[in-house]
Amino acid sequence: MSSCSRQAIYSSRERVLWLQNSNPRLRSLVLFAPLFGVGEEDLETKGQFKTMCRKFSSLRVFDIDSPILVKQQILVKEIGKLTHLKYLGFKDEHNGRLLISNLQSRRLRTLTLVEDTCIRLPAEVSRLQELRHLIGYFGNGLESIGNLTKLQTLRKVTVSSWARINTRKLVNLRELWVELEGNVDEKGKGFSFNSMANLESLRILDVKLSFSAGYFSSLQPLSHCRQLTDLRLYGSIEKLPENIHQVLTKLECLSLCHTNLKDDPMPLLEMLPTLTVLDLGLGFYTGRKMLCSARGFPRLEILLLEVQLGDTLDEWQVEEGSFPLLRGFSILPNNSNMTIPERLRSLPSPNRSEFRGK
Repeated sequence: MSSCSRQAIYSSRERVLWLQNSNPRLRSLVLFAPLFGVGEEDLETKGQFKTMCRKFSSLRVFDIDSPILVKQQILVKEIGKLTHLKYLGFKDEHNGRLLISNLQSRRLRTLTLVEDTCIRLPAEVSRLQELRHLIGYFGNGLESIGNLTKLQTLRKVTVSSWARINTRKLVNLRELWVELEGNVDEKGKGFSFNSMANLESLRILDVKLSFSAGYFSSLQPLSHCRQLTDLRLYGSIEKLPENIHQVLTKLECLSLCHTNLKDDPMPLLEMLPTLTVLDLGLGFYTGRKMLCSARGFPRLEILLLEVQLGDTLDEWQVEEGSFPLLRGFSILPNNSNMTIPERLRSLPSPNRSEFRGK
């Protein structure tokens, strides 16, 4: 019998052999092979899975990186009986809600579901009081997480569902992703950051609206998020605050895409005292000229600029002394007709990994 406490299974055949010789004290298990293939919904396979869940009742980490077919709700319930789980990864797009409803582990700290299918959270999620990281794509039912005081990561939720959450107790939330539902018409509606004012521990905020619907209202409420270091906004912004350096005092990474700013953003962005990474995506600015002053961007190291055919931006003036620490610059596409200062063109392109918002 194997004494290994961690195991990864890559094929159905391997699963059968492993079950016969595995350590019942297994603590970590990753399944890459589909639990059922075409025509494999037989009693023998179901029995193997039930045996696995019961034999390894002491599992702390269980990651199922393959789908369970729609009809296998009984197996989802078996997973729910693993009372010692601290990490659960579940990549089945059909049974996420059922899984949460049946979870019996009160020690669970991380729950990772599929991120391309929106699910409604059941009320039972409120029982997971030790939960730190909730990852997936969540719509209605988010009211139930308002009492999860230890929650640190929430990724991602719909705009409409986030508006219904009482954030007063989410004092430990550090990472939040919010996204506009694809089938919702929010044209003419503003996204308010007022609900963020209670999130005093927030460090990463990613909000995606649409290049054609909705807009961001005032950024001023983010001044209450004193720990915010990474901000990514996708959608129109009416106006950047004149005191942006006082609103975003610790910001290190900023990504703006389809913000459609009418005024040159550089005179304000260059005042951010701790900004080291700036990603200006398509449609960030609708004007023709940009100016960076001699003392601008004192800490900036990485700059990415994206333009597209038809953009009016054609002139960029960078005064001597601006970007004193810049070590990486990239403009996309490379054949842009915009005038780029020679000093910037000579800089190497940074690795994509250095843009945390990408």
